[in-house]
Amino acid sequence: MHCYTTSGKVHTDGIIELPEDWRGNIVPETIAVQLTAIGTAQELFVKEIQWGAKVIVRNGGGGSLNAYYTVTAEASEPIVLNDYKSKKKKLTA
Repeated sequence: MHCYTTSGKVHTDGIIELPEDWRGNIVPETIAVQLTAIGTAQELFVKEIQWGAKVIVRNGGGGSLNAYYTVTAEASEPIVLNDYKSKKKKLTA
C-alpha cells in the first residue's frame, strides 16, 4: 500500500490544511488522523474532514488546542518517484 503522510502542530483554530498535492491523489475515505496533546491532557477529536482537503480538530474539554498531528491517507494510484537518483558516496579511509 502506498500512502501520503503529513505532520505538524495543530493551530489554535483547529484546522489542519492538507497538502495541495494530495487533492485527486488520495482516497479520502482512508484518511487517518493521530493527535498528541502537548503540555496538558486534552479531549482531542476530529470533528470533520472536509472534501479530503481540511481536517477540523476540537477539544471536547472546551479548552484551547495545543497538539501535534500526523495525517496519513492511501494513494489512489501507486506513487512513482520519477526524479529519484541514487547518491552513492565513496568511503575513504
